[in-house]
Amino acid sequence: MSHKNTFRLGRSYERCVKAFCRKKGLRIVQQNLRQKSTEIDCLAWDPQFRRYWVIEVRGRSNARYRPSHCIGPRKLKKLRDFAFRLSCEKKTSVKICLLEVIGKLPVVHAQWGLEWFPERLGLILKDYEIEAQD
Repeated sequence: MSHKNTFRLGRSYERCVKAFCRKKGLRIVQQNLRQKSTEIDCLAWDPQFRRYWVIEVRGRSNARYRPSHCIGPRKLKKLRDFAFRLSCEKKTSVKICLLEVIGKLPVVHAQWGLEWFPERLGLILKDYEIEAQD
């Protein structure tokens, strides 16, 4: 798969975050946030529990190769370090979440649906909480 297609596919998976956040009652603060040597796919605010969510998005076209298995210890450390800095800076708790998007993406004309109801387009969204500290 070419870099251009991989980039486009990644962006499509990240659009599923909007539907996920909407269902959880979260407000997206920023997407594709760059901090030092780390990219954060999504930073969201949870007004109910007054905490931030750091969301890492991973996707695959089928469940045979689980996206959650594709996140390495180096990336986990960077996410934890970012969450710790954010928690200290904002004086609030931070939840780290891995969002798996599994399934074949629909044709281009259906892409708008990713932001509202990816499940109706045949995608599966699963979220896993990652411990913020070891």
